[in-house]
Amino acid sequence: FFIYVSIDYPLGGPPFLFVTGLAGGFGINSRLILPTIDEVGGYPLLPVNAEPEQATPAQTISAVIPHLQSTFEPLAGQYWVAAGISFTSFEMIEATVVVSVSFGVDLQIGVVGTCAMTFPTGTSAPLAYVEIDIVASFTPSTGLLAVDGKLSPASYLYGGFVKLTGGFAFYAWFAGEHQGDFVVSLGGYHPAFDKPASYPAVPRLALAFSCGPVKVI
Repeated sequence: FFIYVSIDYPLGGPPFLFVTGLAGGFGINSRLILPTIDEVGGYPLLPVNAEPEQATPAQTISAVIPHLQSTFEPLAGQYWVAAGISFTSFEMIEATVVVSVSFGVDLQIGVVGTCAMTFPTGTSAPLAYVEIDIVASFTPSTGLLAVDGKLSPASYLYGGFVKLTGGFAFYAWFAGEHQGDFVVSLGGYHPAFDKPASYPAVPRLALAFSCGPVKVI
């Protein structure tokens, strides 16, 4: 059993934290599966990703279930709670974050979010748009603290002429065979570095633009 509620409505607040949506829920005998960094944009627990209501309840259920099958997994004795918020900061930053705690069979703390910045604001043709997705988790049974971040494909500079790509990661092991090891990567690794299998794959930081047949990365 699980229940999840999402409210997509401006609730107000100070300029640095103007709340535009809330979400929350819990699950019984259910395991919450965190998304990979490439799946954050469609993660159904983020308030902005709630499936829209269909013409009938049956149609709504049929549309929602496929999205939830990859997010919730039946598991006896496992429970979870989650809370999410969407907000803007000074009308420049738009962010959505969900914090979850799974416990029972195994303990896992997770944070999934996305943050977008537009420069300048209030224009139909902004000069730059930067969107960053983040997934963080800590699982005591494996001793792994993992933080992954990635620029969304929607990010650009100069009105879309220059595309931004890249990511970052921070992993630290507090138990297991890799205990005491950690890695911090901003934009991947040096080509001569022999990456251990336990280290995350991090996309390179890059600027890409094209002008007719000419493409530069």
